[in-house]
Amino acid sequence: MPQPSSIDIDRRLESISRMGDPLERLAAEIPWELFRPLLEK
Repeated sequence: MPQPSSIDIDRRLESISRMGDPLERLAAEIPWELFRPLLEK
């Protein structure tokens, strides 16, 4: 099976986004930068 192209991946991600990607909602609500100091230890 061939690797998907970057265009295929972009189209798939756009489709998921239009359907209401829960990860996009999490990214908008969680201040991820607050975890950076903890992760850099």
